[in-house]
Amino acid sequence: MSDLQEKILKLLKKAESTTFQAEADALFAKAQELMQKYAIEETEIWIRDGKKEIPTRRMVEVKGGVAKGHVLYYIAIQNRCRCWRSSGSDFWTVVGFKSDIDYVEILYHSVVAQSAMALAFARVANPDVHHKVMKREFYESFAVRLNERLKEVNRVQEEQTNGMQLVSLREDAVKEYVDGLGLRFARSSGNNGQYSGAARDAGRAAADKTDISGGRNLRSQRELS
Repeated sequence: MSDLQEKILKLLKKAESTTFQAEADALFAKAQELMQKYAIEETEIWIRDGKKEIPTRRMVEVKGGVAKGHVLYYIAIQNRCRCWRSSGSDFWTVVGFKSDIDYVEILYHSVVAQSAMALAFARVANPDVHHKVMKREFYESFAVRLNERLKEVNRVQEEQTNGMQLVSLREDAVKEYVDGLGLRFARSSGNNGQYSGAARDAGRAAADKTDISGGRNLRSQRELS
């Protein structure tokens, strides 16, 4: 990972952890500025070396429960990657091309940083909901809505561009790589805990307001927000 990417991730993690809205906004604004720069560099790399890359895998730590990991999962699958959780740990494996994994990791920390304050407000507004239930239900709903928006972005971009052959080749290469690992995946047992409609509503609303560009120029952003 480049120095620029590491700097972006540090800013986003700080924005996620702070309890002060003004500080979070300032950190995220700086991260966004750097993300725009990274997006330009990443595009240049794609054009120059895109066909030379081969799939790889990376362990990404997700603190805050499985539901929060689903945010990473949906971002990964909507960006030509595969993703799964290592049983009993906070680490998720992301498989894909390096440039895609880099983008997935940056976008994940970006949207989580943006969601942190919305979750805090939801907790204050719903003191009767247990904090663990609130967090789990918030991120379950947040992840599902985020996936819907990312899927729509991909659909619109496919209609607007003619360069989908390389994307398809990358997806096929990632699938072949994962199949070659010979892994067996267990089905999720699902959510057997308490349900909170308020938390789910808050998570979906937060996902609707979240910037999902990750520094890239997504022409469909405004239509999908």
